[in-house]
Amino acid sequence: MSDFDPNQNEREGHSHRTQEERRALALLSDLSKALDVQHHDTSLRHTFGGAFDSPVAVSDMASIGSIGMADSPARSDHSHGPEIPVWITPTFLNSWTDFGGGTRTARYTKIGGVVHIQGTIKSGTMTLPAFVLDVGYRPSGQMLFSQLDGLNLTGRLDVTSVGAVVPVTGNNALFTINCSFVPG
Repeated sequence: MSDFDPNQNEREGHSHRTQEERRALALLSDLSKALDVQHHDTSLRHTFGGAFDSPVAVSDMASIGSIGMADSPARSDHSHGPEIPVWITPTFLNSWTDFGGGTRTARYTKIGGVVHIQGTIKSGTMTLPAFVLDVGYRPSGQMLFSQLDGLNLTGRLDVTSVGAVVPVTGNNALFTINCSFVPG
């Protein structure tokens, strides 16, 4: 097996890549080595959805570079590298929406048996669920978390055993969510 080589196309006569593209490919090569991912080209194309087909445009680097946060199905077969989490975008309830403005959109995933919820939301009704987690992503009992609100004060977020994600106290102009737990 051989490592991914970002200069392979240049040696084969494909010198059309920009310096920025070559740097991005070198970064991918370093990432590949750091993760000890050594595959044949066909395995890379299969594993990363054709991301390593030539030519690679800089516009493609966002999807290639975010391998750890890809929106593709999680792999439980670790023989091809680390697990790739599936981020789920929730359906908002009770007038809650994403805050926008470049902040993290609301999402959740499970990595190594731990549920992670992230995002910045606004405009909903405090004490009512912002969204509900899917079965398999819910705690066995109600969990309470401290979160930052729009006034830079601590608010409270509850995640219930039925999966309701509820901003309980704080300011609904901006409410951050960043919590993790083991579902049960």
